[in-house]
Amino acid sequence: MNVLTHARRRCIHPTLVTKIGDDMLSEVVRQHCASAHIDTSYLFVAKDRPTPFTFVIVDDKTHSRTCIHTPGDELHVSEVDFRRILSGQAPGECRFDAVYLDGRHTAAALDCAKLVSQLYPNIPLFVECERPREGLTELMTMATHLITSKSYALQDRQHVLHGMHSLLFNTQNRRVTAVVTTIGEMGAVLMRKADMHAPIHREWSCFDDAWQHMQVHSYMMFSYDIFISISGIVSDKHLKVH
Repeated sequence: MNVLTHARRRCIHPTLVTKIGDDMLSEVVRQHCASAHIDTSYLFVAKDRPTPFTFVIVDDKTHSRTCIHTPGDELHVSEVDFRRILSGQAPGECRFDAVYLDGRHTAAALDCAKLVSQLYPNIPLFVECERPREGLTELMTMATHLITSKSYALQDRQHVLHGMHSLLFNTQNRRVTAVVTTIGEMGAVLMRKADMHAPIHREWSCFDDAWQHMQVHSYMMFSYDIFISISGIVSDKHLKVH
């Protein structure tokens, strides 16, 4: 929901495709979407079923958050409905320019991802990776873009850039062309596979130098996003800031 809300604020016209329960929480979802001008034409309701929800506790002092999730029944949109929703006016045309999948409910996301990859292989497919979950590894193999938390990118890595590079050039994630990782109040980092013909604005010999520069450079203090293009040759890294 956060992604849809921020997308709408930037004059993008998102559509929420999901199935929710028939309770008070589902009404909250509808009201929020209405106030944020998010399209809910494909919001399905499961009669007499509860809506899963998560309480988020934010600690302003430590800049951390605690999520308390209350699961409900697995509410899946059927394949028939997915096919109808995705289909555009012309044969073989997709209704949407991109598809963004929340990685929390991986089973439902996998159903959609498989259809998108099968029917519209050229449509950008964004997958959110907040933490390891069952089915997420398979879901990532169908993604073109990965959106990760800082903790997910790290996972025993020295720092964020190492983790992002590992995700970007993982042989299982062959479709992935870019990884975006949020780094708290400092903003976010986007790492993408390099366009070797693009102009180089800044070059480093290793990840450590790049990471140190990003932490101390003035534009990081203003939460500007950093864009890094990198080749897949680990022994000859080619980092460029745009």
